[in-house]
Amino acid sequence: AASTMNNLGLMYYDMKNFEKAIEYNTKGLNCYKEFGNELGVAHSLSLLGDVYDEKGDFEKAMKYFMEGLAIREKLEDKPGIAATLMSIGIAQVHFKKYHEAIKTLNKALILSKEIDSKEGLRECYVALSRAYFNLNDFKSAYEYHKLYSETKDSLLNEESSRQIAEMQTKYE
Repeated sequence: AASTMNNLGLMYYDMKNFEKAIEYNTKGLNCYKEFGNELGVAHSLSLLGDVYDEKGDFEKAMKYFMEGLAIREKLEDKPGIAATLMSIGIAQVHFKKYHEAIKTLNKALILSKEIDSKEGLRECYVALSRAYFNLNDFKSAYEYHKLYSETKDSLLNEESSRQIAEMQTKYE
């Protein structure tokens, strides 16, 4: 039930219906709390942080992100910590806190490399590029955009290879 609530919340988030997204992600959060599922609680908190970031409420976004981050750190959930730091960094870019964003995104970048998350790297690179661009550091912005582009291409190639292998297996 909790994951269904969060999925509905994500659907409303994608449709920019933030009030419904908050309603369903809060229901998901409450279900996870009821069952004592700490990772689920942390995930729901991050989803709520994303909604408030999109709504333009930096204070609430950071409140939810920090609560979720604390749980993930307690559980030593490196992928979750990296993802939450990335969300925090992206929110900091949205709210023009570029120097803070660079620090946060660099932490997420280190963890993404540690856990070999190419998706995490891609997201960190694009957010770092935006932060540096907004600070008029075009050289760094370009370097991170280049890394973003290379990582994106690498992910596309991996996905294409996987799909081709899957089709060959089905054909055989």
